[in-house]
Amino acid sequence: MVVAGNGWDVEGEVNVFVVEYNPAGDVVWDYIWDGPFHEQDLPLDIAIGPLGQVYVCGQTKTGEGYWDNDMFIFVLDTDGNLMWDDTYGVAGAFLDIAFEMRIGLEGKIYVAGNDDQGETNNHYSGGIVNRYTTSREIDWTIHFNSSIVYPYADSFHGMDLDINQNVVACGSTVILNTG
Repeated sequence: MVVAGNGWDVEGEVNVFVVEYNPAGDVVWDYIWDGPFHEQDLPLDIAIGPLGQVYVCGQTKTGEGYWDNDMFIFVLDTDGNLMWDDTYGVAGAFLDIAFEMRIGLEGKIYVAGNDDQGETNNHYSGGIVNRYTTSREIDWTIHFNSSIVYPYADSFHGMDLDINQNVVACGSTVILNTG
């Protein structure tokens, strides 16, 4: 069993921790991830890859403002060692958060959430899905905006892959009653 959470360190920073337990409940390994800005890191999803790697995604605080967040993803090997990590977001933008991910049949990683899509200081967000290749590069990104009246008010909170590896995502939007 592998679990992820977050907790404070001695400097008052909030970091992600990942722990693997054996069937007897003993700790096999543990790992602490401290985001690039050494602020508040929050894991929101965890997945186990086909070779036993552990994938974790969520949000990491990137600035002074309450909403200054970037998406993050990191991958641990079967011994709990960091293989790679990445953050995604626009400098000065808000609400870049990875809520969910899936590992595709070819080992590609699909990460869904919301981001500001290049907008800064507007507190609006749009739904996003990034697909990472096995070489850790984003090879495509899908943005979704449903509202003409209130753009950038969408977010993907759930996602899965169908048998053909098509992304099926669900989430929320804001629609204003204009009269």
